[in-house]
Amino acid sequence: MKQFFLLALLLFSFYFLTLSQEVAFNIGIGTSTFTEKTPDNTSLQDPKFSLNTGIGIRHALTKRISLYSGVQINVKRSGFSYNEYKTNYEFEYNSKSSLFSASIPITLNYDIPLGKNRIQLGAGGFLGVNIFATQKYNWKLTLDGETYYNLGSGNLKFKDQAEGDEIYDIRRIDIGLKWSISYNLKRISLRLDSEYGLRNLSQYENSVGQLLTRSLWLSVSIPLNSEMKQE
Repeated sequence: MKQFFLLALLLFSFYFLTLSQEVAFNIGIGTSTFTEKTPDNTSLQDPKFSLNTGIGIRHALTKRISLYSGVQINVKRSGFSYNEYKTNYEFEYNSKSSLFSASIPITLNYDIPLGKNRIQLGAGGFLGVNIFATQKYNWKLTLDGETYYNLGSGNLKFKDQAEGDEIYDIRRIDIGLKWSISYNLKRISLRLDSEYGLRNLSQYENSVGQLLTRSLWLSVSIPLNSEMKQE
C-alpha cells in the first residue's frame, strides 16, 4: 500500500510538471505539533522545530489565478509532558515524537500585484503518506524517598505493520487543509505555509480519541526552470 501510494504521488507530480510554467525548489523551517482530542478534552502537545523541503510547481489558469502542487518531504515533531505530584509520590514523563512524511499539496492561488512583485494567496489541501515515525521518552518516579528513572527510544508501528489484532501506534495516510501566502520577487519567493490535518492518526476510533497534525513553515522558493513571471 505504501509503495503504491508513493508511486501515485510521483506519477501525478511528473504529469503536473509537464503542464507547469514555474518549477521551484523549496526549503523551509518552522514548527509543528499534534492535537489530541477526546470526548472530554482537546489539548495541544508541545510544539517543536520542524523541516520542509521539496519541489513546487505552478500552472497558470488565468492572468491572476493559478494551480499549485508538487512533492514535499516533511519532518513533523511534537513533544508531550506529564507531571503528577502527591504526598510521598512524584512522577514526571517527557516524550518527543518525529513523523517523516511525503505529501502532495494542491492549492488554488490568487495573485495580487505589488509594484514589480506580487503577493500570492493560496488555499486548498494536502494528501500525504507517513514513511516512518520515531519516539524518544524519559520518566522519573520518586516514591517514599526512592527515585526510579528510565529512558528509551524506538520506531512507532504503523497500522499496516500490525498483524491481526496487534496494537499499532499511528496510521499511514494523512489528509488535511492547507493555506499559504507568498511574496514573489524576480528570482526568489518567501512563503508562509500552514497545514491542518483532518485525519485521525491514532489507533482509536474518532469517538474515543484523535491525533491530528498541525504545521507552520517559513520557506524560501528558488525557481529552477526560469525566472518567475511578473504578470
